Amino acid sequence: MKKIILLVLINLFIIPVNAKTYYGPYSEYSSYSEEFKESSDTVDVIEKKVYRAYEENVTYEYLENHPTGIKTGQTKLVLGEKTTIKPEHVFEEITLYTYLKQSENAKIKIKNNFGTSIYIEDIIINGKSQNKCHFLTNVYNYALTFEKNSNEYLISIKTEHKENYSLTFSLIYDKEERIIGTITNDNESLLIDESIIFYDEEETETNDKESIIGKYIGEKTYYIPSYIYYEYMITNINYLDLYLEDSLEYKLDYNDSKTLYSFRTREKIEVDENLYIDSKDINLMDFISSNCDVKFTSNINYSINGIYKVNYITPFKTISKDVTVDIKENYINLIKAQEKALKDLQDKHDEAVYKVNLKNQEIKEVINSSDDEYINNEYIKCKDKLNDEKENKTDLKTVKVKVKKSSIIIVLFLIIGYVYLFLSKKVER
Repeated sequence: MKKIILLVLINLFIIPVNAKTYYGPYSEYSSYSEEFKESSDTVDVIEKKVYRAYEENVTYEYLENHPTGIKTGQTKLVLGEKTTIKPEHVFEEITLYTYLKQSENAKIKIKNNFGTSIYIEDIIINGKSQNKCHFLTNVYNYALTFEKNSNEYLISIKTEHKENYSLTFSLIYDKEERIIGTITNDNESLLIDESIIFYDEEETETNDKESIIGKYIGEKTYYIPSYIYYEYMITNINYLDLYLEDSLEYKLDYNDSKTLYSFRTREKIEVDENLYIDSKDINLMDFISSNCDVKFTSNINYSINGIYKVNYITPFKTISKDVTVDIKENYINLIKAQEKALKDLQDKHDEAVYKVNLKNQEIKEVINSSDDEYINNEYIKCKDKLNDEKENKTDLKTVKVKVKKSSIIIVLFLIIGYVYLFLSKKVER
């Protein structure tokens, strides 16, 4: 019954849990960055706003129009390229004559009159080999091109039969400056065809019709347009990959900004005000919460209830606290130990009584003996032993009384302690 009352008293009261916080010194502020940091009791954040930097480059240009430029008031007349389409503002009208210009290269066609195909191994013009090799059929005219750098050309043709045919070709111009030729040859089997190409394929233009040498094509009318250009002051903006809070060197775009953060941190430890252990599963580190490394030293003994010391060692402070060990099993073990001690004393008492009874029996036997002297001696011995046994018995009773008193005192102490804690909790609330 006493054990049950003791356990009920132990669980009757709840120790209030309050923690005390300790802080270390702040670190230095970090460099600014775009990484967001949230402020807390261990993180101190400062922020600043920065703006995009840019440079301005001012130029002046004459243009018909500019979307952002500012007119300075200066104008200039600008002429456009000639065109066949009549513009709004005509600065000049021009008539040009087109013609086919005389070609820089003359071309003749060699006609095969042999009646059979022959193979030309080479053609030599004015002594220079042309490396021309070709089959001439009786229906194919071979075109030969040469530079027009002489009035007369000597053409030698080597055939497969090793026969050489020579032709002399003189350039003569008619009234339209067309090339015509006079041809002499020593064999009519190879002739110069009358068709001769003597004009460039691309048309040429001139404003002097009388100076045309070539084939006249016709005339065209061109227009030179004119435009009024205005001088504009143009501001070109060059944005930099740079954000600044303020600047004397650059201009800042206050519509393009970023928020930068800098922070510093500190270490923190929270320690419970009441360190109360009612189970051997509770560790001393269970009473703290920290963002830094913490070690501890303590003289705690989980097997014996009582008040002990613990030192929490942090990088910035050593915190000393009292820790109370109040484990139910320890009280139960204590009562069991006291009961065992009482039992051991009872066993010794019973053994002593048994021995006294044995001695009394011996005394009775001695009394009945005829030897008075022996009887007297034995009587004295037995009397002394009996006195000793009585003293032992008195001591045993005294111990029993003391043990009972100790148990009562412990229970009273516990009751008083829990009542005190209960009243403390009420006062705090």
